[in-house]
Amino acid sequence: MSEIRRIGKRFTIVIPKSVRTELGLEEGQDVLVTVEKGRIVIEPFPYHLTTKTSARETPGSREMNESFPRDPFKVLDLIIDRPYREDSDEPAVERWLKKSASGRH
Repeated sequence: MSEIRRIGKRFTIVIPKSVRTELGLEEGQDVLVTVEKGRIVIEPFPYHLTTKTSARETPGSREMNESFPRDPFKVLDLIIDRPYREDSDEPAVERWLKKSASGRH
């Protein structure tokens, strides 16, 4: 299935209703965005964190959860699109976490 879409203000792209329905996507749901071989890949994220930081299943998340890596470092590999190197990547991750926690985005 392919459809042409225009990139809007703030680089937003509207996902076609047929795709949202097929994947069970809902407004506000987290997705994983990666670049693979020059293409943008958007996948449903297996869960999203609520304000209480507890995991909650979302439509389609059960199937994704079963195929998603259990090892948090493998998740990081997917997100940064290369193997996570604790020695060199950890300081940057700590800085990002401190900045995000302080609300200074």
